[in-house]
Amino acid sequence: MKRTVFIMGLVLALFLEIAFCSAADAAWITGKVIESVATSGKKKGSSGTRVAYAVVTIEGTNYQTCADSTGTFVFTQDIPEGVYTIGAYKDGYYLDTKKITLGHECLNLTFVLTRKRNVPPSEALSDPSGMRSGVNVSDALYVAFSQIAVPGSPASSSSSKGAAMGSNMTTMQYKAAIAAGADVRTLHGMPAPKDYLKNDADGDYFTPVSMQPNTIAVVNPYSPKDTSFVTMNTKPYWVCFDNTGSKVFVSTDTQYIHVIDVNAGNKVIGTIPTGGIVTDITRAPDGNVYAAVSGTRPGVLVISPLSNSASAFYQVKPVRTGSDSQPRAIAVGTNYIYLAMGTNNAGEVLALNKAGGAVLGACSVGPFPAGMCITPNGKYVFVANRNGGTVSVLDAARLALLGSARVGSQPTKVVSSPTGDRIYVTNFASNYVSVLDGRTCATIATIPTGKGPMGLGISADGTKVFVSNNGENNISIINAEANSVIQTTTASTTSKPFGLAVRPGGMR
Repeated sequence: MKRTVFIMGLVLALFLEIAFCSAADAAWITGKVIESVATSGKKKGSSGTRVAYAVVTIEGTNYQTCADSTGTFVFTQDIPEGVYTIGAYKDGYYLDTKKITLGHECLNLTFVLTRKRNVPPSEALSDPSGMRSGVNVSDALYVAFSQIAVPGSPASSSSSKGAAMGSNMTTMQYKAAIAAGADVRTLHGMPAPKDYLKNDADGDYFTPVSMQPNTIAVVNPYSPKDTSFVTMNTKPYWVCFDNTGSKVFVSTDTQYIHVIDVNAGNKVIGTIPTGGIVTDITRAPDGNVYAAVSGTRPGVLVISPLSNSASAFYQVKPVRTGSDSQPRAIAVGTNYIYLAMGTNNAGEVLALNKAGGAVLGACSVGPFPAGMCITPNGKYVFVANRNGGTVSVLDAARLALLGSARVGSQPTKVVSSPTGDRIYVTNFASNYVSVLDGRTCATIATIPTGKGPMGLGISADGTKVFVSNNGENNISIINAEANSVIQTTTASTTSKPFGLAVRPGGMR
């Protein structure tokens, strides 16, 4: 009975939040995405054919949505007034952008996308520049791999030449040979298919993910052979992009966050002291990056991507859990910071004022809340309770518990689809990803992955879900429409993957 009431409540709440252009206190953006006719010698015009599932995003912000099967889209967020650049894109098409001035009214837009020519479907990118480099591809996947400790052996330094992997060719030499254009099938010492990313559907072999200890693997999901690596001088754990997709923030075991400049060839350009261990990191609609910090001074670190430095630190004390409770996960909406705190036996979510960090409210959740996300419309917060085997659902505005859903063992991270209709959860001890209906919290599917699925991300168009398998040292790529794994990397022998981040699509 309680579950029925919960489901009916969620459905009613979602029904009431449908965007009506007559709303007096909010601005809405709706529209359609259609395909163009690009005939030689003639002016481009509309063919009238709808482009399904295109991504529509407001550059420089975290506001984005996805068109449905008819090419129709709607932003359900309350977007502040201002002047914006808004763009639509899809894999295999060029980006179309518009300048808009948004007030308290409804804007109805039409985007016309031109299909890319002479590009094989397997290599078509959503990157409007047409670049093939993993450095500048929209939806590029950045994965933190931390060195595996080998008993009785000293840790490898960042200046080492790479693990020999039982062969006469080091990893660095192997990568250099690939970069120089060598045929991967003729290289000796690391024969295929052992250290390759393999697509079982067509038998292609791509760049290996066995690498230097302590690296960020940069995977191009549209052309995996372009995978590259960023060597770190410390163990990386959690990864986050800024809203523009030009900088990556990586937390490490040295109580620093490293800043990587994507457009400068993934060069590390700065470090930010945290004063504790970062347990989670995320970007927010206001353009800042927020980190949950545990330690003797637990709290929230606010980072400005413009200055690559901390702009504020809010020390936080637990309200409903014990004094030994620590920050575990973080999510940020338009108005509030949501911080999950907990112990092995208890958990709570605090709502903090973004200006000053004052605690405005608290809500009890399951024990050890390890992961958290807020839906794109800002209405709901989903919390993965690692020691409870559940996902709690909160009303973001009232910070009230709406209900919970039973998932697998040790749920760790959670992410929402671009439209909020699907919620994905990694279950570390069950070795699968749970897919929940974002409206009813009913389980739609369970997707087997590698051992110990942990880090989780989703492409901007919602078609691919990425999982780091911490217990198997590899990455799984999931087809979100089929709810099945389509690619898996060979396990690294040097490092374990933790957090991952997907580069915001269509932003430059």
